[in-house]
Amino acid sequence: MKGTLARSVELLTDLAELQNGPPLVTYEKQWNTTMEEVWDFINAFNKSRKK
Repeated sequence: MKGTLARSVELLTDLAELQNGPPLVTYEKQWNTTMEEVWDFINAFNKSRKK
């Protein structure tokens, strides 16, 4: 399970890094909020792994 979570975060990181913006301007606010939440989650996970 722990390996699965780590792999999930790796894939989520790759997806977030490759993402270049919302598909439509109409979704820009939602996209920005979601991407901020994704990066917060990724960073929190990575910090917890280093402890």
